[in-house]
Amino acid sequence: MKVDLGCGVNKPDGYVGIDTLPGADIQHDLREGIPLPDNSVQYLRGKDFLEHLPDTIALMNECWRVLQPGGQFEIVVPRFPHVDSVKDPTHVRLFAVETFTEYFAGPDRLEAEYDMRLWDIAELRFGEHRIWVTLTPRGK
Repeated sequence: MKVDLGCGVNKPDGYVGIDTLPGADIQHDLREGIPLPDNSVQYLRGKDFLEHLPDTIALMNECWRVLQPGGQFEIVVPRFPHVDSVKDPTHVRLFAVETFTEYFAGPDRLEAEYDMRLWDIAELRFGEHRIWVTLTPRGK
């Protein structure tokens, strides 16, 4: 299964979309978790979505939970300090490349220290105003 988190009206073909907006395949507030069983998803997509959620670690842990071993999570977020990261009043989180390299894919000690599941980076690209990263769940 392929899932688009926070799909809005731009869900790609072949994906199940989860969003609070009417018209999503699964209408659900992702601040309350992901309403899917453990290890049920092969591919997650979160494009211009994570910056809108107050508890990034909780959502990342949920993504880790629902992904199958070897599954992938494709993320696109605005890159701080570009104005795109701060101009939208609905953004509640900022992201730097180091958010992924030093924390979500950081040293194993962070798992206990921050109560978060860790990831390995399959691909990382960034430009002046965006970060594109694909993660795989570490330890699955």
